[in-house]
Formats: sequence, structure tokens, C-alpha cells
Amino acid sequence: MGHTGKLFCYIDTKTESTSSSGGLTPYSLAKYPSEDRCFSTGALTPSTLTEYFGITSEGAFVGSALTLSDAVVFLGAQAFVADAHATMTRLAAGNWAWVMAASNTSNFSVNLTTDVVPRTTAGKGLQLNSFDVIYLPIGATLTSITPHLYQATFVNNTVVSVASSGSGIAITAGTNTLTVPSTGPYVFNQAVTTPAFFNPSGDVSYTLEVQFVNPTSSVPNFYGVQLYFTEVPL
Repeated sequence: MGHTGKLFCYIDTKTESTSSSGGLTPYSLAKYPSEDRCFSTGALTPSTLTEYFGITSEGAFVGSALTLSDAVVFLGAQAFVADAHATMTRLAAGNWAWVMAASNTSNFSVNLTTDVVPRTTAGKGLQLNSFDVIYLPIGATLTSITPHLYQATFVNNTVVSVASSGSGIAITAGTNTLTVPSTGPYVFNQAVTTPAFFNPSGDVSYTLEVQFVNPTSSVPNFYGVQLYFTEVPL
């Protein structure tokens, strides 16, 4: 079968190995107790693991690392804090939003390192590629919606250093609609201009903020964002 090695797993006192007639599958591995162990009689290559576990159905190997290109995280309104002029509101069962006041500017912020886990190893963990902003203009056309990505670095007894969109974490402007819709919320995507992994060196936070500027009679809702990642977990 072209293997450079074989994989064996102990199940209590029995040993099961892979073979062309069946072998180990994600289902059979799921049956093993956590204390069971697997070992290899030789070097296991990506192609070997692909045959054993069907790993290509979930991602692709890059070198020795598994890369998942379809990782998503939804951060609802409850995940954000607001600076002013907005009220967290239960619009319906399971449907929450920040409802903004007219004739004001509101900033919403979420610390991404609270909801995702960065890795210090370069090229590992999560790489933010883009995100959707979900909102609903009500009453009148919005003046503007502006998202920002910030990276703050904290060093003992030192002024906080913040890199923002345009000076470190650039965002490619998406197409957002400011007019009042006929049906429901808008979803618009913002791409990160040069996606990079969250690999902090030292004490670093990554923050996403969305600013709404509302004219008279405009009382929009902000529902949250969906993040799109590439993940290298190994």
C-alpha cells in the first residue's frame, strides 16, 4: 500500500492495526478510552494518515502541519462592549442586539484573544482572514460604519503601544449598505489585507471595533460579527 510505517493502537489487551481490509477510522478511534495509546512502527507520512483517517476531508497537510481553511467563530452582540449611546436588547427569543440612539456615534469592541486562543509559535494557531459585520439600519440612512483591528502590546512600566488598521493591521474596505433595508439585517464582509497568524510575543491583545455614526432619526441595531480563520492546530 506504499506505507513507510504502520500505526497500532492498544484497546485494553487487544491490538488493532491498519490494513487494506479495514483498519482504523475516525469512528473506531473515537471508541478508544483516553488512556489508550497509539504508536508507529515507522515514519507516518501525510499520505499514510490520509489513508488511515481520511484527514483530507477536513483539511490539507502543509509540511508536517494540518491546515484547516474553514474555521469560523461567531461573536454575537453579547460578546461586545459599547462605549455609549447603545442598549443591549432582547429583540426576540435567541435574538439579541445593541440598539443605538439617534444622532450619536457608538463604538463596539471585542477582545479577540478572549474568544480565540493564539499560539506563540510562528505559523501556528489562528490566522484571521476576514469577518462579517451584521447590522440593521432603522429609521434613516446611516452616516457611516467603520471597523478597525487593533493590536495592543503591554510592557512593564511602559506606555501601551497600539497598532491599528492602516498602521499595522490593514482591512480591505468592503461594501456596506447604509440605507434602511426592506426585509432584515445586512451582512457585509471585511477582508484583512495581509492575513497573519495571532502569534503574540509578550503580552499582546487583539481587538476588533466597529464604529457607527447615526444621524437624526437613525436607531440601528448591531448583532455582532462572524470571523473567518485559517487554523493550524498542530
